[in-house]
Amino acid sequence: MRRLFLAILLLITFTACQSVELPEAEESHIDIEWVDFVKIDDQQYSVIYTAAIADESYIGHEIAKTEFKVSENVTDPHYQVKNGDAAYWEKGTPIYDVIGKEGMIAIKDEDEVNSYRLYQADGLDDNWQFEKVNRDALTEVEIYEGYMDPKLVQSLTGEAEIKRLLEVLDEGEENIEFEPNIDNGDPEIYWLVFYTKEVVALYFQMSYDGETWYWYPHEQETLSDEIETYLH
Repeated sequence: MRRLFLAILLLITFTACQSVELPEAEESHIDIEWVDFVKIDDQQYSVIYTAAIADESYIGHEIAKTEFKVSENVTDPHYQVKNGDAAYWEKGTPIYDVIGKEGMIAIKDEDEVNSYRLYQADGLDDNWQFEKVNRDALTEVEIYEGYMDPKLVQSLTGEAEIKRLLEVLDEGEENIEFEPNIDNGDPEIYWLVFYTKEVVALYFQMSYDGETWYWYPHEQETLSDEIETYLH
């Protein structure tokens, strides 16, 4: 529910400044799919699907608590988001400041890499794609396995091994038409996490369907089987 590829699947998106005029007879049949957001102090924040807190020491003080969960409680497509509203968090969920990152907040989430979900103030033009990774400043690349509550399976800190991993990723072939084989079940899910000395580490989903490795640096790309060597 928190990843970039899930956002692509949203059929109807409603934000604080959007409303859709529909015939009265149709409104009662609408299923609202909310963007993952939080609104506090008249500022709306949206989830960053490809960013994780680099270390828990960057989590600051509690600055607010959510007051109302709109998903499953709001059926009016004209609803105007209010302060304290959150798309998917229960009432009373603590919201934290992020030290050194203006316009960013965090919420505790054990299903996320490093246990926090990050949100950015709407209107900021930050780029959280793979191209933003500062390769010259990389200190570590971690690989996690599992969609929910991901487990660390590999940590790369050597300059040579990180460089070769980047080469393997760069050799990926963009293939937005590729469809994973699910005959034997859901693909295995991994996460590649790129650390520098910044507050935020960028991370991206990588998957294996039993035949093909693929990942999402921006668009979907297929990878060579050499990527397997970095999982052991």
